[in-house]
Amino acid sequence: MSDRAIGKIAIVVLAAGRSARLGRDKRLLMVDGEPLIRRACQLAVACAVGPVFVITGANDFAAAEAIADLPVIVLSNPTPEAGIGSSIRVGIAAAAAGDAEAAIITVCDQLSVTTKHLLHLVQAAGESRAAAVASRYAGDAGVPALFTRPMFPALCAIPPDEGAQRLLRSLGGGLHAVDLPDGEQDIDLPADLVGLARNPPVPPPVPRHERAG
Repeated sequence: MSDRAIGKIAIVVLAAGRSARLGRDKRLLMVDGEPLIRRACQLAVACAVGPVFVITGANDFAAAEAIADLPVIVLSNPTPEAGIGSSIRVGIAAAAAGDAEAAIITVCDQLSVTTKHLLHLVQAAGESRAAAVASRYAGDAGVPALFTRPMFPALCAIPPDEGAQRLLRSLGGGLHAVDLPDGEQDIDLPADLVGLARNPPVPPPVPRHERAG
């Protein structure tokens, strides 16, 4: 079976959750000097494979402001409290309305995700011609995950309170996986905030004439 280049690929960034267990809006937590939502969107934009849809909740003004200058399309999920599946439906419906041949679903709080990894999913999809290509970590398949267009109806049928993991598991041989070391590490609880600033910015040197003493 020969490789097949996939055309336009939409990237759906899920960012409508209220972070109830964390007790604060994790989308606005700072990592390497930037809010998590902005970091995730920049990784997606850098892939340059198609439109980037960012799913937020209704009236999420602070989250929208954090990415206002980025070339992304912000879509509102009117019922984010229903669960992550409701946000998947909003994003995939937008991708299906266009000419995307596939869609990548990703989230804001997996710090191990890079643009390189997202592009590995794209490459693997072309090489394997699988129905979906998921990230593999902690012995299971999960997001970020790429789904080909024939999978869009199944994604839109996911129950509102479920993610895509059950669908991925159901694919059997139709699923290809790409390793994502530490992909299971995300930010859900206060304990997860420890060491969040992995690479804090180095402050500029103080000019000699301003040094004390």
